[in-house]
Amino acid sequence: MEVGSAYERKNFEYKVVAKIPHESKENEFVYMIAKREFGSDEVEYYTTETEFKVGFEKTTWIGI
Repeated sequence: MEVGSAYERKNFEYKVVAKIPHESKENEFVYMIAKREFGSDEVEYYTTETEFKVGFEKTTWIGI
């Protein structure tokens, strides 16, 4: 996943806002993700070590 990539799944949209090398796993990355429920103005942020795969469709971030 690359910074700026957007995805959707069920009632949520996701955007990759940061990608940094993993501290202890060579050739692995940690991603900061912005998550927003469609119809809501609130954006939550979380981190993950896994890329989006099954069930996530690439899209354009609608945001607010």
